[in-house]
Amino acid sequence: MEGYGKLVQNGSIYEGDFKDNKQEGEGKEIWPDGAKFEGHYEKGVKCGKGKFTWGEGTTYTGEFANNHINGYGIYIFSDNRKYEGEWKDNKMDGKGKFEWPDGRVYEGENKMDKKEGYGLKDVKNIIYLIIFF
Repeated sequence: MEGYGKLVQNGSIYEGDFKDNKQEGEGKEIWPDGAKFEGHYEKGVKCGKGKFTWGEGTTYTGEFANNHINGYGIYIFSDNRKYEGEWKDNKMDGKGKFEWPDGRVYEGENKMDKKEGYGLKDVKNIIYLIIFF
């Protein structure tokens, strides 16, 4: 398939650009559980900028590489927690800012989804310098 088209497969629906029978360019994909992705594809995988929304309401807007969250992006959990920062292989990894609905904020380093290194934590307008090992 070449050009713009629609593919229905295993309950999912993709509508967008194709090249060499693969998703290539801009497109939108929807899965049976309500999850959806709108963004860029290269050689059949999510790559570049896009937005992924899970069925329960969690969203990620940012960069993808090889079908993974990679690069810089904003992840908003269904309970309104928010992480904005760097990602590697679907995990918070690098500098970022994590905010909780009750006003707490952590800004600093993360490694494989865990706080690591230096960071600042703001709890009720009291700022703490913390170091994670």
